Amino acid sequence: MSIKNDKKVQEKRIFDPSDLPQTDDQNEILQQVEFYFSDSNLPFDKFLWSTSQKNDGWVDIDLISTFKRMRRFRPIEAIVAALRTSKDLLEVSEDGKCVRRKIPLVKPKESEKISYIQRSVYVKGFGEETKTTQIDIEDFFKKYGKVNVVRLRREDDGSFKGSVFCEFAELEIKENFLKIEPKPQYNGKDLLIMSKQEYIDMKSAKSREKLTKKKATFNAFKEMELNSKLCKNSSSNKRKRDDKNSKFQVKEENKHCRLDSQENLFEKNIEKGITLKTQEIENKS
Repeated sequence: MSIKNDKKVQEKRIFDPSDLPQTDDQNEILQQVEFYFSDSNLPFDKFLWSTSQKNDGWVDIDLISTFKRMRRFRPIEAIVAALRTSKDLLEVSEDGKCVRRKIPLVKPKESEKISYIQRSVYVKGFGEETKTTQIDIEDFFKKYGKVNVVRLRREDDGSFKGSVFCEFAELEIKENFLKIEPKPQYNGKDLLIMSKQEYIDMKSAKSREKLTKKKATFNAFKEMELNSKLCKNSSSNKRKRDDKNSKFQVKEENKHCRLDSQENLFEKNIEKGITLKTQEIENKS
């Protein structure tokens, strides 16, 4: 994607949490930064991943504080204090200036990828995007259990489709969410809810159906091109057959020539033998 097109896509992304009130809430701070370094985000965050690789995994906390979703968390000291409370995922440098993962990022096994899909749901019906839609939808899902990530689905131009994939932390949370009756609503509006696997299967079935029903439209130029190829192939095959027959004919002619030569030589030898015999008889007489 070109820089120009990428800029247009970014302009379609309305998300801007700067309108949210400033806070030093340690739980919110830790949850946000742990998400940045999580298995669900870090492998797909080019900027953060590249930055972390430059300094043995360490990233400046000052830099992280400039991210859109971190700007409302102040002061910096509150961010450092919150990150020091991370139990398993993060560690803070002794001088309090940098943070990194405690354990290296490892590519998940195929079974783990399947597990991620099994813990995810597809939900549609969130309407048009606002500056806080991302956070609002995350808060909506958090009411039902721990959430790893909510991904807003977008068109090629970056505009919000009105649907999301939500990955819950545990399979049980996802199963319970799907069982809720009556189905959850968002801002008083009904939602289309299904597991991510159901969504994948549905889209695959539709794609196969389209391929089955698709009919080729008539195109005279394609017909002419096809006929031309058929004629060329036919001519080529005929030449090959003619060449083959010609080689066979030459071979047979050469064979006959060799036989004729042998017969002539044989006849000459016989004549020569008769002549010698006659001369021998005459001499004896």
